[in-house]
Amino acid sequence: MKVERIRSNSAPERVVNQFLKNLETGEMQAGQKLPTQDKLSEMFGVGRSSIREAMNALAMMGYVEILQGKGSYIKKELPAKNAIESNSSFFFETTNLFNLLEIREVLECYAVEKAAIVASEDDLAMLRKAVNRLAKSGKHLREYLFADLNFHIAISLCARLPELSKLVKEIHELWNKKWPVIFSASQEEKIEKSIQTAKQVLRHIEQGEGKQGARSMRNHLSTVNVDLRDELVQKHLNTNLT
Repeated sequence: MKVERIRSNSAPERVVNQFLKNLETGEMQAGQKLPTQDKLSEMFGVGRSSIREAMNALAMMGYVEILQGKGSYIKKELPAKNAIESNSSFFFETTNLFNLLEIREVLECYAVEKAAIVASEDDLAMLRKAVNRLAKSGKHLREYLFADLNFHIAISLCARLPELSKLVKEIHELWNKKWPVIFSASQEEKIEKSIQTAKQVLRHIEQGEGKQGARSMRNHLSTVNVDLRDELVQKHLNTNLT
């Protein structure tokens, strides 16, 4: 595969543009397996983080499928080019927001492990109250989102990490400022799963099981993230194509 080495302050976007160009010229083919991110980084002359951001954006655009443990592939069925090109800034902005969620996941899983060690009885009482409020939110989306935010803030406070609680709140506000989150009826099951995993996190913290609690937190955070991303993308495309 032929590529031009990239030197730019917007390296991920340039990687995406050249990827699309290579599809047009036939340098890349639908269904093709892509080189590793390390190899792509070397080929394009950009950092691995830029390649990772570009691949995430391409996956969101519908060009690339990233299979855990198997690598990345160009999809066999590609999206309409005009719909993607007119919305490129949206895809990068959305990718950056999901990168923030990944950072948050790492920090919050650590917070759960620490909370399992340092949380006092008063801390646990606060966390139980937050989980109970989350459980009572039911299918009311606004109440659920507010209660879920309070749950994550409570985790941070139990871990004696007040700075993390501020970060969680800022990311939450950023999401809701950019796009009002509207869950479809099919996602009621996702919300229920989110509530159940929050209860599991609480139980593990109460029992001092940090590693198990971190796994439950990871499950809690991932419950709606992928569906949320896909729904935001589809909603945005449908809005701009009508």
